[in-house]
Amino acid sequence: MGWILLEGFVALVIGVAIVWWTMSARRKPPDPGPRERPDDERQ
Repeated sequence: MGWILLEGFVALVIGVAIVWWTMSARRKPPDPGPRERPDDERQ
């Protein structure tokens, strides 16, 4: 029974790590540079 709990815990840790890694990658959109914004050149 100890192995089942250990395997379940390892699977949970791996699942949480995958979700955390994918969510943190989506939070960092590239900041637009001063030339890439169309509002600056129109005004």
